Amino acid sequence: MKRIFIFILLLAPVLLLKSQEQKSLFPNGWHIGLRGEANLTQRVSVIPTESNSSTVLHLPPKSYPMIGGKGGVEISYHFADYFGVALGIDFGTIGQVGMMLRTEANYYGPKVSERFYGFQIPIKMEFHFPIKNNFFFMGAVGINLMDVGKSVLNSFGRDDQMLSRGTVFHGFGCELELSKEVMKVDVDMQLHLGFYYRLPYNDLLRCSLVGNLAFKDKFQGYYNYINDNYYEGALGYRHNYVGLEMAYIHCFKTKKQRQNAKEQK
Repeated sequence: MKRIFIFILLLAPVLLLKSQEQKSLFPNGWHIGLRGEANLTQRVSVIPTESNSSTVLHLPPKSYPMIGGKGGVEISYHFADYFGVALGIDFGTIGQVGMMLRTEANYYGPKVSERFYGFQIPIKMEFHFPIKNNFFFMGAVGINLMDVGKSVLNSFGRDDQMLSRGTVFHGFGCELELSKEVMKVDVDMQLHLGFYYRLPYNDLLRCSLVGNLAFKDKFQGYYNYINDNYYEGALGYRHNYVGLEMAYIHCFKTKKQRQNAKEQK
């Protein structure tokens, strides 16, 4: 992910120099849009304790990636034909747990899945340049703020255990639990690569690949099996994912564009 970020920074000036001679059709000014995103998240880290990690007969839970998503609105301002800044408000998955438990016969059987939802505030800086006709390449880098609402509630003294702790699963001789400290807002880095298509009436369609890079664990917890013996281990989850975003952007006319339209009439 970091290599992609460095590649974008190095590539951007070259692409902009090559596109200076092309006439930009990208509508500058204020925009407002609706966006939706589907993503595939990283699996939960499972770390057995030393006492049972070397015992083949006692298998730890097996985690797997999960599909999530989010949607929301964004407000953006674009300038100088090639740059823009955007602020959004989204609601969707902020964490996902998918695991397969070990049965008494030491085979993987029951599946456990849990999704956690919350509001998110993405903030990004993007650049774009014309490719051909009404198509524009775009790239963006920014941050994604999560758990903002929960942190605000906590700061006002709301003591709600559901905000910070909850048993994910209890059954089949196994207990899974994930917990999280909600006093602070989580800040992840996001990268976007994709393209715009300019519609005949000046609005935009956007399609982009999204990468979310978390700097710390979103949840931490444990698992344990209580059978003839006691088998346990640690769980950790970072909200790293790759996703596909689709957006419809409405473009407001600038003062200069409105004046030109009046003069043409």
